[in-house]
Amino acid sequence: MKSYQTLGMPYDADMFTTGNTSNGCGHAPRTVFEGVRTTGADFITKGFRRNNITIKTDHTVDKVLIERDSSTGGQRATGVRIVSQDGEVSTARARREVIVSGGAYCSPAILLRSGVGPAAELQRLGVECKSDLPGVGRNLMDHLIVFVFYETEVPGLTTDHLVYHGDSFASTYNLWKEKKTGFLSTFPFGAFAFARLDERLADEPLWRDAPREPGRDPMGLTPSQPNIEFFHTECYGGPKQYDKFPIDNKHAFAMISELFAPKSKGSVTLESTDPLAKPVVDHNYHADPLDVLVLTEAVRLGNEVIMKGEGTRDIVKGSWPQDLTHHAHTNREDWEDYVRLNATTCEFFLNNPLPRLFVPPFECKISDMLCFSFTQATTPPEHAKWERTMIRWLCWTPNCGCEV
Repeated sequence: MKSYQTLGMPYDADMFTTGNTSNGCGHAPRTVFEGVRTTGADFITKGFRRNNITIKTDHTVDKVLIERDSSTGGQRATGVRIVSQDGEVSTARARREVIVSGGAYCSPAILLRSGVGPAAELQRLGVECKSDLPGVGRNLMDHLIVFVFYETEVPGLTTDHLVYHGDSFASTYNLWKEKKTGFLSTFPFGAFAFARLDERLADEPLWRDAPREPGRDPMGLTPSQPNIEFFHTECYGGPKQYDKFPIDNKHAFAMISELFAPKSKGSVTLESTDPLAKPVVDHNYHADPLDVLVLTEAVRLGNEVIMKGEGTRDIVKGSWPQDLTHHAHTNREDWEDYVRLNATTCEFFLNNPLPRLFVPPFECKISDMLCFSFTQATTPPEHAKWERTMIRWLCWTPNCGCEV
């Protein structure tokens, strides 16, 4: 925390709940109860099971069933077609409405198989077009993150000894299994920070000359919104490509830089109508040079936090793995190749992705369809109060009586 403050990010004890901190540091709320990380599923499982909810695991939604409504002449979503892992097909009928909430990748896939999407793409797939919606599967945006690892020789400063040294993981796992305490019972990140980069990028031509709307920066953010987020790990770890574990009594941690409001936009499409086939995801990372510029400057600032900050400058031995030298980088140019090579994303349990799919409302409205909602909530639990991204549209026919 002292290192963030050294680099101009003051401490804010309530930074995640007010939405007013664009430049500051603090602690994230931990959504953990009795040693288990909580999720929205807790409201309908465990001690809250209800007889009006049926949870079908190991099933995939193929499509929404859309039928012509004889009373209005429009279309109505009447249910869903689902497929089990062994290929058994069944149908669930809706009395009031169908809510699609399949995540950033699967929601557009379900809509496309249902006949809702760009007409040309539906024709290519051999799917009857129920509603020509060019926005379905477009505008995929992902908050890229970059892990930068450092080594420290200070014993006990990280928690690597609880997972990587000797047979420690076995005892760590048993402790959690039996008592729901210890390393696995907590959120494995330390302090967090938000930062604006206006001053650091003021003389950069790409930033200075980029078009912008009144009161917003080139990324579309207001001065009250941060450009980036920092957080650090309490041990070595991250997405599966990071496998240089600090065994043999070594210790490592990461400074993570996250890009807010990316400009690059990708897509989600289908190669076939097979519901068990994975959708084709093209993130189109780094397509907009502003994304590279901002994320590179973020990583540069993050390195300064570690190497110059009061709380960390005296405990870092160097880069991790030991054959790298990124801790000595000082210029933005030094970091660009690192960012292009190492920028990545996160994957939650059950392959529920972090990226969000944003379809502008004018592209989403299905003017002749009843009882069809699209719900998307893709903010990590720790950010829910700060960056709540919940989209819920009810696609409706005028005067049909449905709630809008």
